Amino acid sequence: MDKEEWFIENSSLPNSLSKKKFEYLLNKTREGDRGSLEKLVLHNIRLVLFEVAKKYKNTDYDKKELVAVGNIDLLKALNTYDLSREIVNNLPDRDREIIIMYFGFDGDNICTQNDIAEKFNISQSYASRVINKILVNIKSELERQNII
Repeated sequence: MDKEEWFIENSSLPNSLSKKKFEYLLNKTREGDRGSLEKLVLHNIRLVLFEVAKKYKNTDYDKKELVAVGNIDLLKALNTYDLSREIVNNLPDRDREIIIMYFGFDGDNICTQNDIAEKFNISQSYASRVINKILVNIKSELERQNII
C-alpha cells in the first residue's frame, strides 16, 4: 500500500503509550474526559492501520472506509476495555513477549516478524505462524469469557 492510500503521514503517528499512561487515560475516559479518549484513539491508531494494511492489502476496498470502520471498532474496544482482565499478562512468557513486541505494548517500538524471528532465532515464516496461533488463542479465550 503506497503512502497516498494511507492519507496520513506514518511518521507523524505517535508511539504506543506506556501501560501506566494507558491506564491513566483509560480511567480519565471512564470519568467522561473526552480529551483522554481522543489521546487513546490517536496513540492506538497504528493498530487500526496495521490491521487494514494486513487484511485488505490485496483488495479493492476503499482504505479510508476500512480505517473509518476500524476506528469505530477501536472506540468500542476502548469503551469496553477491562483493566482487570489482563489478557496479555496471562499468556506464557514467550507468547507474552512476542505479542508485546509485535504490537508495541508498554511504549516499545512495534517489531516486525523479522525482528521477532531474529530475537527468538527462528525463521520469519515460523514467527508469522506463532503470532497467528497466539492471536487465535487470545480470540478463543475472549470468546470463552463472552467478551467478544
